[in-house]
Amino acid sequence: MQVMKKLMTFFLMLAILSFGCSSENEIKNSGVQKVMIRLVDSNGQLIRENVSLTVSSIRTDFNSVAPFIERTETSGSYTFSIYMTSRMVVSAVAPNYNPVRKELLLEPSSEENITIDIVMHPRSGLRLMGYNVQDGWKHSELQIENFTNWVKKYDPDIILFCELNNNVQDETAIRTDEELLALSKQWGHDYATILKDWGYPTGITSRYEITDIEKVQLNTQPETGYRVHGFIQAKCEGLDLFAAHLSSQDKRTREIEAEEIARRASLVSYAVVSGDMNTDSRIDESFVPNGYFQSNHWYERVNEYSVMDKFLDAGLKDAFWLASTTYKASFPADRDYATLDQLGLRLDYMLLTPALAPRCDFFDILNVSYTRTGSDHFPTFMHLELND
Repeated sequence: MQVMKKLMTFFLMLAILSFGCSSENEIKNSGVQKVMIRLVDSNGQLIRENVSLTVSSIRTDFNSVAPFIERTETSGSYTFSIYMTSRMVVSAVAPNYNPVRKELLLEPSSEENITIDIVMHPRSGLRLMGYNVQDGWKHSELQIENFTNWVKKYDPDIILFCELNNNVQDETAIRTDEELLALSKQWGHDYATILKDWGYPTGITSRYEITDIEKVQLNTQPETGYRVHGFIQAKCEGLDLFAAHLSSQDKRTREIEAEEIARRASLVSYAVVSGDMNTDSRIDESFVPNGYFQSNHWYERVNEYSVMDKFLDAGLKDAFWLASTTYKASFPADRDYATLDQLGLRLDYMLLTPALAPRCDFFDILNVSYTRTGSDHFPTFMHLELND
């Protein structure tokens, strides 16, 4: 019996990694077919600079993205094989071009090999990243160095951080705006602010000036002693930014924090709320078939939606679903979503005001080799086209 289970697991892994986990009635009998992804500019010329290219399969059983390949592409094209009808996601990011994400349905046929052009336009607008960096990069100088080297590939204009932990007494502690700025200059950001000098603060670093900074710590339920991380509200390049990290300990505390952030965000036209919200979204559940979402939780807690409802009821839009029709986990980062019978949680969100939402033309959760070890959360990455 154990041998049979191992064999079944092995063949499931092959199906997911090679075929995108297509259902049996989708299988074609035309054999192997080559698919070429070409990265081109608006003139049709191959882009040969360092492009961070990810091609992911979609598990059709769970409508969920699973890792497939990741590479730095300098030849301008990448070729792989398909054996049956496959749903895929292609994401391409380069410093000098706007990022592109496409969902594809690939069907083998007896015709010529498939060629797909991914058109990348010259860089414009703003790139924003949200990242829970797990205990201040685990208080490790090596982890900070690895992050610095990696993040330059994506070159965000603004990063909204969670867990810039400073509850240690060594050189890795980040307690002041100046200490965070000393780090952020390494990835090209000349402006930085951190929420507080203890605990689990949020923070913002930016290529552009950060103004009107308000550091908020709500006195939610003092009698309970539940931890409240707080949030930063600030302005940058015409945006109101909210760097949030809702309580991991108590639902009511999360609701109080979410309600206040949503209230503030709804008062302005262009607002971005980013952070680890430690909660579920009923929108996510609606995209996961067969009721699987309901049974997929660690920590032995029931699904909760009232926290995210505070944001949605205030009119904020979930940036993830502006760009995707397929669920993707952001936590925990050390899981193998290609083979594990677990869906994973999406705890990390970017929410946009209704006026700003149409400006979002790219959003992804970065499940790549670095982020699978750099933190227990995956970062979010978004592009806003603000130029008319």
